[in-house]
Amino acid sequence: MSGILHQFRRAPGRILASIFALALAVGAIGVLAVPTVAGGTLHSAAKSSGLADIVVTTTPLDADQIARVAELDGVAAAEGEAVLAVTTAAIETDLIGLDFDQQSMDVLELTDGRMPADGHEIVTSPGFGEIGDSAVVDDTSFEIVGHGGTLWWSDSAVAYADLDSVVSRTGGTNRLVITAVDDGVDELRAIADATRDVLAERSDAFTEFPVYLPDGSTPIDADIEQVSTLIGLLGIVAGLVALVLLASTTNTLITERTREVAVMRALGGRARPLRRRLRRIAIAITAVALAVGLPLGVLISNLIARM
Repeated sequence: MSGILHQFRRAPGRILASIFALALAVGAIGVLAVPTVAGGTLHSAAKSSGLADIVVTTTPLDADQIARVAELDGVAAAEGEAVLAVTTAAIETDLIGLDFDQQSMDVLELTDGRMPADGHEIVTSPGFGEIGDSAVVDDTSFEIVGHGGTLWWSDSAVAYADLDSVVSRTGGTNRLVITAVDDGVDELRAIADATRDVLAERSDAFTEFPVYLPDGSTPIDADIEQVSTLIGLLGIVAGLVALVLLASTTNTLITERTREVAVMRALGGRARPLRRRLRRIAIAITAVALAVGLPLGVLISNLIARM
């Protein structure tokens, strides 16, 4: 240990540069784990927020129609929501009606404030307004009592209200969300076909093609994969740069030690102790670099994935 410390005092700048370069290279490799970490985080969020397996816009449905869909083979749960295109503060957006007491899908998660207590209160995306402000939606005033959102609407600035207050405007629930017992692609398509037939018996229909989220996928998986690929490429470049710096610094250290070994050999030093001395220095540099680089890689991958 004293020999290693002595070597460190002889060339602290170059050794620190080697440690930093190797730690940076190891940390950059951690970026390659971003797709896996991001996917795991996203799918955990989908599970906790109750993301549906089938989402489809329909003609206005009543509670009996929803109950009939819920009884279909392979359906674990079916719920109706109401979506109304509105204008507020000269901004076109959507007012989402949810049954806050009964919903198991598209669960509204608050970031601050509270849930609406009646039909004149809403929860909005953070940029919509401050809590306590009034938002005029199609000539009707609503009080903002909280900020939050659902995973499905996470990329949109929308407002959430009690289901009954929106249904009174739409004439029924016009968005159907279904969770399947088996969320394979073929099973979801079969459920959608059966649902279409059930609705048709009472002259109801899909107004858009169903969106399928098989095997626990989410609506933004493709976007996450593209961003993760870009981040991974940047991580590879950063790692290569760090390795080039490491190679340059290490080469300098080896050159110095080569001259030192030659002098010691000329003075009668044996080869084995000299090699052992160089290995100890290299192992010490690698150990310190790994101790710094591994936590750095974990931190980088998790931080980017959650962003």
